Amino acid sequence: MHEVAQLIRLVVQVEVILIFIRILISWFPGVPPWHPLVRMLSALVDPVLVPFRRLLPTLGGLDFSPIVAIVVLQLVGGFVVDLIEPAPGTSLTFSLAVAFRDLVHTILLFITIIVLLRVVVSFLKVSPFHPAVQLLRSISSPLVRPFGAMAAAKPAADVPAIVALAVYIVAIVVADWLLGDLVRSVRPSV
Repeated sequence: MHEVAQLIRLVVQVEVILIFIRILISWFPGVPPWHPLVRMLSALVDPVLVPFRRLLPTLGGLDFSPIVAIVVLQLVGGFVVDLIEPAPGTSLTFSLAVAFRDLVHTILLFITIIVLLRVVVSFLKVSPFHPAVQLLRSISSPLVRPFGAMAAAKPAADVPAIVALAVYIVAIVVADWLLGDLVRSVRPSV
């Protein structure tokens, strides 16, 4: 069983590296997509990326599916390895609890980073018409909208985003605390 777990770790690491290479190649418009190496890379990476591309639309011409695919690959790969080769004194329930805790933490951290970027941009007084700013606002709007009632008539800063950031930071702390207790409660005693 040890060899199977090692093989899964290796496959996940290689796939993550190939996704990064695919991203880097896409930044160079001079690389022809019909080149044999690019086609081989696409054949290895696209089966993983296509499901995520169906779920996540491109925003402002940016494709976030590789980032989500990498996070999911690492979480699922780590979980499968834990199932095949559990650490001494662990159980399936413990592995599920750890995977759930890590997934919730990753999602909340991603949300918090998006809102933090919006707050930083609001303090920098960047042009609201810049494509990157518009992209950031469109991505973060659903996350900040619930706090929109807190906006001042003539705001000096993006108050709803600041409040949202504080709420999401508190959510991370509370989720880590609660899910940490869950993980500790299902940890097998050695």
